Amino acid sequence: MDTDITDRARRWFTEVWANKDRALVAEWMAEDTRGEAAGRVIEGRDAWLREVFEPFSAAFPDMRFDVLGTVTEAEQVVVRWRMHGTHQGDSLGLPACGRRVRFDGITWLRFANGQIVEGQDGFDVGSLFQALAQGSSSGGVQVL
Repeated sequence: MDTDITDRARRWFTEVWANKDRALVAEWMAEDTRGEAAGRVIEGRDAWLREVFEPFSAAFPDMRFDVLGTVTEAEQVVVRWRMHGTHQGDSLGLPACGRRVRFDGITWLRFANGQIVEGQDGFDVGSLFQALAQGSSSGGVQVL
C-alpha cells in the first residue's frame, strides 16, 4: 500500500495540478476531506476546489510541479515540491502581472482507502505575494 499512496501523492502534483484534472480530484480526494492551506482550514472537497485549486489554477494556468522528494509512513505521505508558473490571472486578489516565479513547498497528505482524507500545504505565501507585487525575488520565491 505504501508504494501506491506514494505514487498517488507524486501524481497529485504531476497530473492533477499540472493538467487541472478535476476528475482525478473527485476520484482521489474524499468528499469530506479536511485540509489547511495558506493558514486557513478548509472543510470538504468542493471547498478545496473553490478556495484553493481554482484560484491557483486560474492565477498560474501554466503551473508545473517538480516532485523533489517524498517520505511515506503508514497512510501518510510528505511531498517536497517546486512550482514554476507565470502569474496570468487575478484570482488570488492580485492583478495579473505576467511574472514567472519559482518556489518550493511541502505538502502532507493522509490517505484512507486510496483517497486523500486530510492534508496540509506549507509554502511562503507572503513572499509569493510580495514577489508578484514588486517584481523581485523575495524570501524563497524567485522571479525568473
